Amino acid sequence: MGRTIKQSRPRHRVPMGVGALMMAVVLLCAGGSGAQTDRHTGRHRAIPPHRTQPSQGQEAAGKVEKPLWNVSLALGNRQGGDLFRLEVLNGSAVPWPGLDPGGFQSSRFTADFEGSTCWQASISRELGEVWRLRADGTYVRQDVTATALVGQTGARYRYDRMDSWGLGVGLERDLVHQLSAPYAGLAATLTHLSPVVNHDLSQTAWGARVSLGYRRMVGRRSSLFVEASLEGMMWDRGSFEPQAREPFDPVYGLDFNDQVVFFAIQAGIRVGIPR
Repeated sequence: MGRTIKQSRPRHRVPMGVGALMMAVVLLCAGGSGAQTDRHTGRHRAIPPHRTQPSQGQEAAGKVEKPLWNVSLALGNRQGGDLFRLEVLNGSAVPWPGLDPGGFQSSRFTADFEGSTCWQASISRELGEVWRLRADGTYVRQDVTATALVGQTGARYRYDRMDSWGLGVGLERDLVHQLSAPYAGLAATLTHLSPVVNHDLSQTAWGARVSLGYRRMVGRRSSLFVEASLEGMMWDRGSFEPQAREPFDPVYGLDFNDQVVFFAIQAGIRVGIPR
């Protein structure tokens, strides 16, 4: 009997180079799947996701640039202390001139500065992270009011009115290193005063001012602020003598203050000049 010979199909072997290439692809894919082996523990640990670094343009767009120069405009109210006290020595009520028609009549009165609207414009330059140099100009038309004794009660009359133009130069410092921050300032001031009635009081006076405020950023280069200040001003009486209405020529005692303190509170806007 003849034997049946089984013919087997030839097996195709994978070349070793191709197998190594396939192994490398598998390992590469395993590495890109987000896991790698810790060489100390042999455990797999997840690779943190890649964070895209912002470009220089994106960083510049998100950063608030601090201007070197700033301008501001403020509106507020200023009130002053007593300018002088007068008392007729014999106690007689004497007529005195004033802004009100007919003036007023009294044996003694105190003249002080009534609260009035004040305007201020300023320019400042940054000197560092928290310091700045500031120069400002202020205008206020302020009434001088006489608080007079009339009978057994007191009354207030408009004794005079003064236009004052002031210039201040000084330093400011932010109390915290932030764009929105409280700040304090110290400045030397020079003020010219021009009375309407008592021209002998017209003068240019030196003074000093301390201020405390808060600035709130509302844009990339703009901010709103509120500020309170105390200003002491040196006054020169010169040849000033209060004059009663004619034909009265009373003998009186006069207590004149050569230092008058003004208090002001104001709010405004500050805008930075682009570099």
